[in-house]
Amino acid sequence: MRIKQIELLGFKSFKDKTTLTFPAGVTAIVGPNGCGKSNVVDALRWVLGEQSSRQLRGSEMADVVFAGAQGNPPLGMAEVKLLLENADTPLVPQPGALGNGGPIPAQTSNGWAEMMISRRYFRSGDSEYFLNNIPCRLRDIVEFFLGTGAGSRAYAVIEQGRVEHLINAKADDIRVLIEEAAGVSLYRSRRLAAERKLERTQDNLARVADLLSEMERQLGTLRRQAKKAAQYHALQEELKALDLTLLCQAYQTLLDELVDLDRRRTEVMSEETALEDRARQLQAERAQTRAVLESQEDALRTGEERLHALHGALQQGEQRKQFLLHQEQRAADRADAAQTELAAVEERRRAVQGEVESL
Repeated sequence: MRIKQIELLGFKSFKDKTTLTFPAGVTAIVGPNGCGKSNVVDALRWVLGEQSSRQLRGSEMADVVFAGAQGNPPLGMAEVKLLLENADTPLVPQPGALGNGGPIPAQTSNGWAEMMISRRYFRSGDSEYFLNNIPCRLRDIVEFFLGTGAGSRAYAVIEQGRVEHLINAKADDIRVLIEEAAGVSLYRSRRLAAERKLERTQDNLARVADLLSEMERQLGTLRRQAKKAAQYHALQEELKALDLTLLCQAYQTLLDELVDLDRRRTEVMSEETALEDRARQLQAERAQTRAVLESQEDALRTGEERLHALHGALQQGEQRKQFLLHQEQRAADRADAAQTELAAVEERRRAVQGEVESL
């Protein structure tokens, strides 16, 4: 198994998508200080499952995402894809679960000549892992490389200062390295996982035994409760029968009341019909009486108008009578004055006639 290609996007100083191909033989990356040579090694360790930001020369995992530079804004995601090949022995993932715990897909059962391992990290803290573009867990990747020497902490990646660390390492660290080189780390990991499962099973069995003991102690109480429950059920059935009897009686009573109410309703409706007929009759009589009253009122108004006219004519006659009496009085006065004047004239005539006769 060897590295065929590594692809970086947004990882540390690799802002743009960068693909590095490793042909057969020895490949060396040469460049000045600060050009990003160590970032390639960090990317390799990171995609193999490294979880310690200190091992990646950072203070937190978000430091692996491109932080921006002059004229280039920071990115929100870092992604590294590692392509491995092994033409002699196809790569076969260990039987287990990919993604949500389902079996390895059928196309992997015959092994892969090439294996693409991908890892993505977002600034939000979310991570995604893929084996040949199939979503998986970090544990799947770690277990895949156990015993191959190609893990994030295995001997396949020896960076600057690693040799001195291995020389001065403790016995336990050297033992881990030797076991990894011997290919037994995978089985040790499985053994530890099996032991943990066994411990959990033992705990569960102890818990089950405690529960059984507790249930045995509670069995007598449960029997008494079951007997009481049976009695309660019988009483409930008897109560239900009594309730049904009472409901039937109440139903019959209500039915009788309903019949009585229907009869009373019929009587009330008959009375209502009679009252409506009487009301219509009264309405007709009222209309007739109103018509007669209006006719009499019209006749009364006509009589009042004629009376008013006669009063006016009477007043005019009285006025004319007074006027004529006044004229008659004036005529009588004038007649008396004329009679007096005539008597005076007659007296003068007789006087003149006497004088004439005496002459």
